[in-house]
Amino acid sequence: MKTNKNHNQIIKAKTTYWQMAKAMWQKLKLRDSGLIPFCFVYTVFATVYPLLGVFLPRMLIVQIEQARSLVWTGGQMTSTQTKIFINIGLILLIYFIAAAILGGLSTYISNLSYARLSYLRLDFISDCNHKVMTMDYYHYEDADFMDHAIRAMHATQSNNNGVEKVYRQVFMLPAKLIAAAALLVFLGLLDLRLIILPLLSLTAIYYALNRTDAFIFKQRQEISHATRRLYNYSEITNDFTYGKDIRLFNLKTMIIDAFNKMIGDRIRQLKLSSGKRFRYNLFPLFFQIASTIVTLSFLVSKALAGQLAIATFAFYLSSYVSLNLIFEEIATALNDISNEGRYVKEMLDFINADLNQQSGFEQVKISDQIKIEFKDVSFHYPNSDQLVLENLNLTLHNREKLALVGINGAGKSTLVKLMTGLHHPTSGSVLINGQDTKNLDPKSLFKLFGVVFQEEKPIAVTVAEQVAGSITEIEPNRVEQVLARAGLLSKIEIEPNGIETNLLKVLDKDGLMLSGGETQKLMIARALYKDPQVMILDEPTSALDALAETEVYQDFSRALKNKTGLFISHRLASTSFCDRIVLLSGGSISEVGTHQELMQGQGEYYEMFVIQGKYYQEEEK
Repeated sequence: MKTNKNHNQIIKAKTTYWQMAKAMWQKLKLRDSGLIPFCFVYTVFATVYPLLGVFLPRMLIVQIEQARSLVWTGGQMTSTQTKIFINIGLILLIYFIAAAILGGLSTYISNLSYARLSYLRLDFISDCNHKVMTMDYYHYEDADFMDHAIRAMHATQSNNNGVEKVYRQVFMLPAKLIAAAALLVFLGLLDLRLIILPLLSLTAIYYALNRTDAFIFKQRQEISHATRRLYNYSEITNDFTYGKDIRLFNLKTMIIDAFNKMIGDRIRQLKLSSGKRFRYNLFPLFFQIASTIVTLSFLVSKALAGQLAIATFAFYLSSYVSLNLIFEEIATALNDISNEGRYVKEMLDFINADLNQQSGFEQVKISDQIKIEFKDVSFHYPNSDQLVLENLNLTLHNREKLALVGINGAGKSTLVKLMTGLHHPTSGSVLINGQDTKNLDPKSLFKLFGVVFQEEKPIAVTVAEQVAGSITEIEPNRVEQVLARAGLLSKIEIEPNGIETNLLKVLDKDGLMLSGGETQKLMIARALYKDPQVMILDEPTSALDALAETEVYQDFSRALKNKTGLFISHRLASTSFCDRIVLLSGGSISEVGTHQELMQGQGEYYEMFVIQGKYYQEEEK
């Protein structure tokens, strides 16, 4: 099946570290090439700064030793004594000034680069969002795929992981490498054996960090589904529309229990990874202790033998200590690049994956007439073999008002997804004016339809922006016209800002909160504003009572005028005015005809209509 092909492409890891480096370099050059000279300047300052702590103390000790060698008789200082004190003062002054300047500039450049590197991360977030919004719709209904998408987006979650962490470590790594190389040369000039154990220690630290983070990465992959569930619960608790249900049905306990269970699982995993980290860290700790003992023993023996002056001893000791500290930073940086690179590679796999049909689509042939045909259509969802629709044949004629009715789960909404190109048939064809939807440009196809689905939610923008589907291209008169046709203008007009009223209270404390039925009318207005050839109502008024739904459907049918309309409902009375009614049952067409014809036939439609009629009569009593 076509859907499985694309899904497998993203699951397969393709991006190498070299390709990752190229992609990040291209993004840097494209979005902020000015960071490159920033990196060079930072490298100079950040390299010299730690070396000051090695050289200047040696110079200071030399002066102190010279001062101690003089005979102090009291009284006025000699010129030599004065010179020594001046030298000591100058060394301290130079050290503090240089440390302040170099340290301050390094910190300033580093902090400034952090903000600019954050913009690069935001740009990758934009790439991910663009991918999500343009990929074929069926991926949303594939749980395995969505787990992978969540893992891919981990690389852009914060400033301290993924893309931004890799950029920052690469930004700071050259200074560490140059400083380490200089210190290795200093120690190597004394004795090459002094650099062997620090290098082994560096390797051991990197190995321990990498093994631990590889374990954590594997854990994160295994719990991606649970992580997505946790995100879902978080969205529920932050969504005002769930507030009434949570309180009236006492869902708070259920949600908190679910949270606690998932958090408990997460804590157990953290304990496991902490245990792994502790065991792995014992390995480099051994090398660090051994290296320190051997190096100190060597330097002390040289000093006691008179082969090293005190100043020289201090120089090599501080060089060794600084080298160990820098090696730890290098090991951490290399590990971060390697480990966080795993997440970046998953993100790039996602961004670069082919999640759409192949290019070369046909454009929909523009015509005043439209005819939509389902020919022997069968369909099942990804990762499922159960057919939702089976060998379905149906034609929607130009300007026809067709009703699609049936119980929940009969396949009504699935048929809409196939018609609009959100899904493609497992077998058979959906034709629009003779063109197979599989071969049509999705953007061209989507323009034909104005669809109002069940339980749609507005976003936190103005009423006008919601209806127009745009922030800049809005025609206020058209907005008011479609709101009137949807029966919502009177509600909006009484607001102080009219169609410029903000929706929801997420961003505006005075935002307008619409009821369920009013929200659906808003979505109907949005579909009307689009001015499509085919209008589809997929039970958008299910939040209304039966009589109100019938009235909305009939009003909307009149508003469509000469357009083609598809009305979907499980309430049969709401669609009795339609030109033709199709009853779906078990994924197949059970009955077709006008309301009068189906009632006269006294088949399944008739029985459902009578049962629903009794139910609504009892409801009204």
